[in-house]
Amino acid sequence: KSWFYIVIVSALLICAFIYVQVRERKLKRENLILEKRVAERTIIISKQKDEIERKNSVIIDSIEYAKNIQQSILPTKGELSQMFPKHFILNKPKDIVSGDFYWMHETPERILIAVADCTGHGVPGAFMSFMGYNLLNETINEKPKAAPAEMLNMLNRKVLNSLKQHDTNTSAKYGMD
Repeated sequence: KSWFYIVIVSALLICAFIYVQVRERKLKRENLILEKRVAERTIIISKQKDEIERKNSVIIDSIEYAKNIQQSILPTKGELSQMFPKHFILNKPKDIVSGDFYWMHETPERILIAVADCTGHGVPGAFMSFMGYNLLNETINEKPKAAPAEMLNMLNRKVLNSLKQHDTNTSAKYGMD
């Protein structure tokens, strides 16, 4: 009888040992497959990251160039110093380019100054500031002797027309203060 128990216990131990060995090999194979998948996906993600960084660099370079263009239309420090020896400008855009701009026009009779804050930040705001700057120049050229209130009303109409906001179905309302 005791040999029977020894054989049964030995058989059970051998079966358990074989089961553990087979299970361990299976887990190692599955682990190798998973490691291979992780390595493949890591390569893909790394390539995607590199592509995103490259595109981001191109976009930032483009926006930086746009910033230089945007700053080139603003009155220079020399122009402002000539008319206003004691002046300062505080222009701290939220983004690289912005919807904030200042404008100045001198005639023999008067100096016109505008400081505008356009809706939107970043690139949309910069587009609005370019539009506002150009429409102010257009307005002063059309009616150089108009009163400031009349000029602002003309500017407002031009902005609304340019952005096709005369339609009541327009979903977005853009403008400048």
